[in-house]
Amino acid sequence: GEKPDFPAFLRHYDLSLMSTLDRSDTAFNLFLKLVVRAIKGNSGAIEMDQSEKARITKLLSLAIPLSKVSFTKTTPPVGEELSLLVNRYSAIITAIYVEPTIENVRIRLSRARSYLDFLNADDASRAVCIRAVMYSAVLVHHLSLSLDEPLGWFTEIGDALLTEYKVAYREMQSKALHERQVYEAALRHIRTTVQLLLGCMRNIVERPR
Repeated sequence: GEKPDFPAFLRHYDLSLMSTLDRSDTAFNLFLKLVVRAIKGNSGAIEMDQSEKARITKLLSLAIPLSKVSFTKTTPPVGEELSLLVNRYSAIITAIYVEPTIENVRIRLSRARSYLDFLNADDASRAVCIRAVMYSAVLVHHLSLSLDEPLGWFTEIGDALLTEYKVAYREMQSKALHERQVYEAALRHIRTTVQLLLGCMRNIVERPR
């Protein structure tokens, strides 16, 4: 089957798809759409009085998993397991959409950053994480909120990759030529991930609000 992916309303940068059913929707995507519909109601307006805030909190607590995933380079996700990470990030981004405040962005992205140990994660999980940052940033920008939180997440990932590259390069240089193959492979993987990160950052800059 197809590999797990983010819902269409994120992939196509089209929030109107949040209110329509799509053949590609997973059960979890449908659940998120139902949560949004329940929060927004038929009018599409989000009431932010105290009772409604309590209702939002209760509904979102059902949608947002709290636990981390344990994907690493040695134990990467297999089969549909990557959907566990995709669903977590999708729920976080949906939570930002239904409660568009700077404080909520801070709380939700703090949770999102805890889901994956990026430094030790496999390539597929890293790619999902980087795309989640991109989708978060695009949405936050669309909502006219500060980009400090998603850009801080980008910076954290960039710093981790730079550190990893420096360590791998230094270790490779200390080895004899016939022992360098494994380090060269690691460096290629890091460069590919950096290219994805830069591409996602460019997408944020070029995407109209």
